[in-house]
Amino acid sequence: LYADGPGEREAAVEYRDVQVDEAQVIATMLATGIGPPPVTRSLAAGRHTITMSPQPPPVRLGEFSSLQDCNHSDRRTLEQAGLSRETPEPGWIRLRAVAHSACVSMPVHAGAPAYRVHFSYRSPTGHPIRFCLWQQGPDLCAGLPAAPASHGWRTYDGRVHIAPGTHKLSLYLYADGPGEREAAVEYRDVQVDEAQVIATMLATGIGPPPVRLGEFSSLQDCNAQIGPEALHSMSVRHTGPRSVQLAAAADTACVMAPVPGPVASDYRITLDYRTLSGLQARICVWQVGPDTCAPLPDLAISRDWRTMSATFHPDRQTRKLQIFLYADGQAQPRTITEYRDLALTVVSPETAIVADAVEPAPAPHLTVHDEGPARYDIDVRGTGGAFVLTLAESYADGWHLDGLPNGWQARHLPVDGYANGWVVTGHGDAHIRLVYTPEDWMRPALSLYGLTPLCIFGSFIGLYRRLRLRSPRLKLGVKQYLKSISHYLPSR
Repeated sequence: LYADGPGEREAAVEYRDVQVDEAQVIATMLATGIGPPPVTRSLAAGRHTITMSPQPPPVRLGEFSSLQDCNHSDRRTLEQAGLSRETPEPGWIRLRAVAHSACVSMPVHAGAPAYRVHFSYRSPTGHPIRFCLWQQGPDLCAGLPAAPASHGWRTYDGRVHIAPGTHKLSLYLYADGPGEREAAVEYRDVQVDEAQVIATMLATGIGPPPVRLGEFSSLQDCNAQIGPEALHSMSVRHTGPRSVQLAAAADTACVMAPVPGPVASDYRITLDYRTLSGLQARICVWQVGPDTCAPLPDLAISRDWRTMSATFHPDRQTRKLQIFLYADGQAQPRTITEYRDLALTVVSPETAIVADAVEPAPAPHLTVHDEGPARYDIDVRGTGGAFVLTLAESYADGWHLDGLPNGWQARHLPVDGYANGWVVTGHGDAHIRLVYTPEDWMRPALSLYGLTPLCIFGSFIGLYRRLRLRSPRLKLGVKQYLKSISHYLPSR
């Protein structure tokens, strides 16, 4: 581990929780592309005849349609919305839009289970690229990966399985108008081929690693009340390697990530989220079988990044899990939500057993002074051991407990699956501070449904020394908190 000196000012680097484990190689795989892999043959000297089967021809594509408005949200004409289409050369389409969405479409011969979509594109104005392989029957876009915006020419190559029940396919290309200045998007050499599935493989690691979620689907309308027109008013942007932004003016824009493998008994889900405008961000872990969302806390309304971390226990009848992220549409202002760092982990139920019934010490007396949205000053009186201090705000590493007297200790941990908690150990009185250190320039909006954010739970110090992990059941009134802090308790 290093801290490299820059030579001018001090460099400071911190490391913690360092761990090195043996890793097992599960499998090694080389994929050579679509179709059968190459075959090597050793030939004897002499004359040989080689025959080759031709590659299957590309899928038959129709001609692109004339210019359309795929987000006709008001009475403006194509010209009034600043929509236009140009063809600089054969096979090259340039779409422009100031408002609404300029689009063209072409029919694709349906019949194969999977397809490869290939084209070159660029966005001279830097606006997002959007396209859709529309599946008529299921009436949704195929789950093709998104394409990042690019000022220069870039190649897109995506493969996708077609949903059952699809009887017709159409490829849509868009230029979404930002409403203020013109957006220009160019496409050329568009090609759609039948794709062959070579192999499907699931590798599981050592112990309970994070669940490897499937790729997010393409944009869908999860509240199709208005019809296909609403989908054209929605958008999805991948703002980073592990982040996605959704926008909707009507119905509900959504994307879905499948959870592979058999359903476990307990999970922890974490993600960062924010609401840039409109209605609050929303998430659902859909349980296929019961056909209900797993119980999770509501997401708060905040333009700054917030973190949700919660555990849930799927219904026993659940056959499969799917994670949905939403933007619930409204016209003014348009709803824009953003999500990042979604992670799902299988957790093992743990139980704390108390060998003897021990009367806990009385909780200390607290006087809380609210010094703003990111700081609380707390006077603690009459501490006789250990107690749990809880801040009813989504768990975040940015919260710190400062000002502990000499000999006092505190450890930060999640409580109730979402809140910030500290196991504080000490004797006597103290003046301590809860302070949030923002990530970059962001500041937290510290409120949770109007509840008083600080509360104290009784001292567990007499219980800690008798805790052991043994039985799958816990018969204590304090089980929620013991279950959360069992890994952090001091041994005898």
